[in-house]
Amino acid sequence: MKNVLQAGLRRRGIDVRKVPAQFAPIPVFRLAVEALMARQGDALSFVQVGANDGMFGDPLRGYVLSRGWRGVLVEPQPRVFEKLKANYAACSNRLIFENLAISDQATLTLYLPPLELDGCDKVYAESIVSSDARVISRQIGMGERRLQKVVVPAMTLDQLFAKHRINDLDVLQI
Repeated sequence: MKNVLQAGLRRRGIDVRKVPAQFAPIPVFRLAVEALMARQGDALSFVQVGANDGMFGDPLRGYVLSRGWRGVLVEPQPRVFEKLKANYAACSNRLIFENLAISDQATLTLYLPPLELDGCDKVYAESIVSSDARVISRQIGMGERRLQKVVVPAMTLDQLFAKHRINDLDVLQI
């Protein structure tokens, strides 16, 4: 069956080959972004919700630094937000930083691990945040009373887009 399928495709001008083992798979996100840039050019616009420090696990960082992307970075955690701004200082002229959460309420209560989380990398610990204390408590195996509680300003995505007059957007990363 495989040979019949391959022969039929070859007759139509489609070459079928096995991918050599040394090729690594391409992440779907990267593939989608590369296809988008091929169609629209390198300098895309974006909004990133939950930008963290702009480094840890950030799928957009390389594009922002090397491709001239312009966008809005949203991070609700005050301490992490300061790191975000510092990590993008070199290209801050084309970025907007928002220290808030996305919510349908004016403020949002966030729960975070204690400042020093035993046995956990500090950068990873700063990526653990939720508006539900039970989620964080289960994730880190710690009682809810030990968690930090932070109330942050919030707005809806529509409000954020209106505030910054965002009418065209290439990438929304949440």
